[in-house]
Amino acid sequence: MQGSDRPFCDLNGEYPASENVPRTCIADPNGGDADGGTNTEPDAGQEPVACSKPGEPLACDADTLVRCTDASIEERVECAMGCSADELRCFDLAPSNDLAAYLDQAAAAEPLVLSGVAEIDTDTGNVFDGNDKPVLVQSAIIDAPSDGVPIRVVIAKQVEIESLTVSGSAALAIVTDGSFMLTGRLSLDGDDRFPGPGAISAGGAACLGKEGDTAEVGGTRQYAGNGGGGHRTDGAPGGSIDGVATGGAGGARFYNPELVPLRGGCGGYGANGTNGGGAVQISSRHSISLPTGSIVNANGGGGAERGGQTGFLDPAGGGGAGGGILLEAPLVTVEGGLFANGGAGGGFCSDAPQPGQEALEPATGSQCAGNAAGDGGRGGSALDGPTEGESIPSSSTVEVVAGSGGGAAGYIRINTRSGTFVPAPTALMSPSVDVGTTATR
Repeated sequence: MQGSDRPFCDLNGEYPASENVPRTCIADPNGGDADGGTNTEPDAGQEPVACSKPGEPLACDADTLVRCTDASIEERVECAMGCSADELRCFDLAPSNDLAAYLDQAAAAEPLVLSGVAEIDTDTGNVFDGNDKPVLVQSAIIDAPSDGVPIRVVIAKQVEIESLTVSGSAALAIVTDGSFMLTGRLSLDGDDRFPGPGAISAGGAACLGKEGDTAEVGGTRQYAGNGGGGHRTDGAPGGSIDGVATGGAGGARFYNPELVPLRGGCGGYGANGTNGGGAVQISSRHSISLPTGSIVNANGGGGAERGGQTGFLDPAGGGGAGGGILLEAPLVTVEGGLFANGGAGGGFCSDAPQPGQEALEPATGSQCAGNAAGDGGRGGSALDGPTEGESIPSSSTVEVVAGSGGGAAGYIRINTRSGTFVPAPTALMSPSVDVGTTATR
């Protein structure tokens, strides 16, 4: 196998060291440097390697592909994903969720540079910059696979984003031939109105929080709390009313540490409780950089309070589960924050539950004074799982509402060529990160 000890390709057979055989690679036609030096004959034990055409690959020298050029000099190409000695080519990134065809288009795509607070709707593919002007971006939509959601794939030669707010029902994927850098905030979180892009909010999925029971005592209604959404763990159940009404179950865990399929968190039960965090996948052939001050937020929303119909009190919603963040490149550098925490559960009082926090600490549920309303449960984070809503005694004189459960944390996945990831001291990530090795093709 040809190596770096014979870097010169004698295309025309002009030099004695090649024995005048055209397209043969030799150590040095001059026997030294350009100013003359000691002649060094090729190793007689090595067979010469001939170039049949310019650009033909000759060898893998560690992570470098060695090729001949039409100028009779060696060309060395650094292989970010490593070099295949058997096939004499650079390995290529095989992005998760079957996005290889879109990554292949990225080499010929335009760079994507977004300044200010830009916006993208994953359902339409429309992108607006920080001045609310439309930006032409190459993208495609992928139908939802089994257990997954549709994915809006943005295709770019290279990506530089200051801040980006993402809306829509489809998850977001960005594939780039070059590097990806985020300097500000990438927002995919659920809130008290809408789920994050790619979150699970309907369809009877097992991960969705369940509704609490209702009952009557002495002509007054008693409302058990609702369950929080599940993802990395089960969501937390809602509180009960003294055996009169049982709290709604938390949504079931969806085991998905590789984030294949790409999908966000599941909603807690409630009219406004379908607010799981969204999902994003960033796949780069070169590198992903999140410098100090950058944040990716895929947190679940807090279970919003629910106004009741005339004569009725409805319990507040269960917290939404955190979503999913998938980063994959030969090199991933994180100095900022990555968050996929669960939102807290609501209680029927004026104290609103917190959404998932940009911190290690869990979101706090509604804190309701008195005996007629229970406190909401905490959301899941790196420090703890979600907690159930507060159960309270029944009453024959007033309508009572138990607290709703918190939403589970989601997933953060980082794939690198080496299969290792060391965050910078300034990095803050919650929940804990799952690390894997990038796939190649």
